[in-house]
Amino acid sequence: MPPLLDIKDERACFNIVSGMNQTDAMIAAGYTSKWVSTHTTRWLNKANIRERINELRLPIENELIASRDEILEVKTEIMRNKEAKPRDRLMAGDGIGDFQGYKAAEKHLNLNVTVTSELLEEARRLLLIDKQEEQALIESIKEG
Repeated sequence: MPPLLDIKDERACFNIVSGMNQTDAMIAAGYTSKWVSTHTTRWLNKANIRERINELRLPIENELIASRDEILEVKTEIMRNKEAKPRDRLMAGDGIGDFQGYKAAEKHLNLNVTVTSELLEEARRLLLIDKQEEQALIESIKEG
């Protein structure tokens, strides 16, 4: 931790990190409004003040943003879950592959297909999709 001048500096830094604007943070820390109106910019430009504010922000940012390992753990859990829908497992596996730098070769086909009720029934059975997802699938096929 960088050295601070006094307890007011520490409180002001904490108040800023907690979401208060600079003026209110400094006044709440014990500085007078007159002092704040003339010294805020200079105070904030001190290296030890900037370092302390950044130091206080770091744990907050780390809590809010999932790490690469956390994301991979969740995707792996989904991929290995035998009760998850097959497409969810495949998507999780693709996500893991993307993270690891593995890319499947993409192939694009232009097909002219007539969708029959039998084809939709087979797709529903294979993909285990529900009616709402089926309707979205039909719409995307129609849009082509």
